[in-house]
Parts: sequence; structure tokens; C-alpha cells
Amino acid sequence: MRSIDKRGTPGLLNDWKREMLASPQNLRYESLPTSVKDAVKLELLTEQGYLCAYTLRRIDGVNSCHIEHVEPQNAAPGKDLDYANMAACFPKDGGDVSSGYGAPTKAGQSVTFNVDFVSPHSSGCNVRFRFDADGGICAVTGDAAAQKTIELLRL
Repeated sequence: MRSIDKRGTPGLLNDWKREMLASPQNLRYESLPTSVKDAVKLELLTEQGYLCAYTLRRIDGVNSCHIEHVEPQNAAPGKDLDYANMAACFPKDGGDVSSGYGAPTKAGQSVTFNVDFVSPHSSGCNVRFRFDADGGICAVTGDAAAQKTIELLRL
């Protein structure tokens, strides 16, 4: 995992949110049109260098990833449209657990930052993990949150 510097919220997302103020019952993630989701994914991918926020696996484009809510929607319902809570992750279907690791294995589990989960949005998260030549990952000695993140994401 490496630290992701968030830019500003994409204009299309802000515009859509403003439009939905007239019908607040539709102001939720499930109502986002594909064009807005794709604009968000593109901005996330640009910020992330076209790498999965959790696994650092290469992502080819908006059709090869899903929008991951770092704080899951079920645990933080008020943050479902918060761009600062979004990351682009492999695979394209967030419910596809066939890879056996990453965002799908998190499966909406509630997390507490720096207690049982290290967010890719936290400054310096990259120094909390060590990688070996074979692609293995381990937590820096004594970092319980990094170790729990590895276990949760099955990295």
C-alpha cells in the first residue's frame, strides 16, 4: 500500500450532487449515473497512478476497477458520496471474491483507522509495510493496525 494524495472532488460529481439537492432522496451512491462514476474512477486512477489502492495491482482503466469506500457504506452511510472516502480498486466488480484478496475480502467490514486498518489515504501509510522480492508483504514490527490490514485484505 502506498499513500494517496487526494485532489479535489471531480466537477461532475459536485455538479450531480448540486442537481440532486432538489430531490435529496436520490442523493446516494446507488443513484450515481455511470457517466459520473466513470469520471470519479478516472480521477481516482489518476491520483493512484493506475494502481489498486490496496494491492498496487495495475488497473488498465475505468472498466477494470470499482469504487471502493475505504470506510464501508454500511458502517459510514453519510460518507457514501464523500470523494475523500473513495478509492479505485481491483477487481471491476467489488463483490467478485475470486481473486481471494483486496477490497472484495473486506466485504463491508467496519474499520477503525489506525486501530485495525491502515487507510491508503493516510499520510505515510507506505512506511508501515515491508515488501519482499517475491511480492510478499508484512507489517513493520509492532504495527498492529498494519498487520490487521494485511489480514483483512488477505494481502
